[in-house]
Amino acid sequence: VAKYPIVDPSPSFTKALGNFNVCDYLTVGAFTGSGYVFGWLTARKPFRVPQSKFLAGIGLMAGISYATLSSVQRFMGLEANPSE
Repeated sequence: VAKYPIVDPSPSFTKALGNFNVCDYLTVGAFTGSGYVFGWLTARKPFRVPQSKFLAGIGLMAGISYATLSSVQRFMGLEANPSE
């Protein structure tokens, strides 16, 4: 049940990406950065850089997924959409 006005009940992926706000971009950056740091701290010396880059990529995908979900929820009226 939507708590806020519904803008688009079935937004496309490109429309959801275009609706990213500053908080969404910060979320993507936080996921990516924390993945890199976690990879650096958990790997032994010769594997630090490859593992850090790999986990930064995983964090990037997770951050984009989370931010896209938040954007879609704003379109569907499940989260507040300050621009509307």
